[in-house]
Amino acid sequence: MDNLNYLIVITYGLRESSLTRKEVWTDLLLLCQDHTDFDYSFLVEEEFPFEYKGWLFEKLPVNKRVRS
Repeated sequence: MDNLNYLIVITYGLRESSLTRKEVWTDLLLLCQDHTDFDYSFLVEEEFPFEYKGWLFEKLPVNKRVRS
Protein backbone atom coordinates (compact mmCIF):
# COMPACT_ATOMS: atom_id res chain seq x y z
CA MET A 1 0.00 0.00 0.00
CA ASP A 2 1.26 3.46 -0.87
CA ASN A 3 2.02 5.81 1.97
CA LEU A 4 -0.57 8.52 2.39
CA ASN A 5 1.46 11.69 2.98
CA TYR A 6 -1.23 14.32 2.60
CA LEU A 7 -4.92 14.98 2.01
CA ILE A 8 -6.34 17.46 -0.46
CA VAL A 9 -9.08 19.57 1.11
CA ILE A 10 -11.24 21.67 -1.18
CA THR A 11 -13.65 24.26 0.21
CA TYR A 12 -16.38 26.11 -1.67
CA GLY A 13 -18.22 29.11 -0.23
CA LEU A 14 -17.70 31.45 2.65
CA ARG A 15 -16.32 29.92 5.80
CA GLU A 16 -18.80 31.81 7.97
CA SER A 17 -21.76 30.64 5.87
CA SER A 18 -23.85 27.55 6.40
CA LEU A 19 -23.55 27.06 2.63
CA THR A 20 -19.88 26.13 2.87
CA ARG A 21 -19.08 22.86 1.13
CA LYS A 22 -15.94 20.92 2.02
CA GLU A 23 -14.51 17.78 0.43
CA VAL A 24 -11.45 15.69 1.27
CA TRP A 25 -9.55 13.73 -1.38
CA THR A 26 -6.48 11.51 -1.42
CA ASP A 27 -5.71 11.91 -5.10
CA LEU A 28 -5.95 14.86 -7.49
CA LEU A 29 -6.77 12.61 -10.44
CA LEU A 30 -9.73 11.04 -8.59
CA LEU A 31 -10.92 14.51 -7.62
CA CYS A 32 -10.86 15.61 -11.27
CA GLN A 33 -12.66 12.47 -12.40
CA ASP A 34 -15.51 13.39 -10.05
CA HIS A 35 -15.39 17.13 -10.79
CA THR A 36 -15.44 16.87 -14.58
CA ASP A 37 -15.28 20.69 -14.92
CA PHE A 38 -11.81 20.70 -13.29
CA ASP A 39 -8.72 20.59 -15.53
CA TYR A 40 -6.23 18.07 -14.11
CA SER A 41 -3.33 19.30 -16.27
CA PHE A 42 -3.86 22.81 -14.89
CA LEU A 43 -4.33 21.78 -11.26
CA VAL A 44 -1.30 19.50 -11.11
CA GLU A 45 0.94 22.49 -11.88
CA GLU A 46 -0.49 24.72 -9.13
CA GLU A 47 1.23 25.28 -5.80
CA PHE A 48 -0.92 24.74 -2.70
CA PRO A 49 -2.85 26.59 -1.35
CA PHE A 50 -4.62 28.13 -4.35
CA GLU A 51 -8.11 29.03 -5.57
CA TYR A 52 -9.72 27.61 -8.69
CA LYS A 53 -13.29 28.06 -9.95
CA GLY A 54 -14.42 29.35 -6.55
CA TRP A 55 -12.81 26.46 -4.63
CA LEU A 56 -9.95 26.83 -2.17
CA PHE A 57 -7.47 23.94 -2.55
CA GLU A 58 -5.33 23.06 0.47
CA LYS A 59 -2.92 20.20 1.08
CA LEU A 60 -2.73 18.92 4.65
CA PRO A 61 -0.07 16.51 5.92
CA VAL A 62 -1.24 13.22 7.41
CA ASN A 63 0.08 12.04 10.77
CA LYS A 64 2.39 15.03 11.05
CA ARG A 65 2.24 17.80 13.56
CA VAL A 66 2.25 21.20 11.90
CA ARG A 67 4.42 23.64 13.80
CA SER A 68 4.29 27.39 13.48
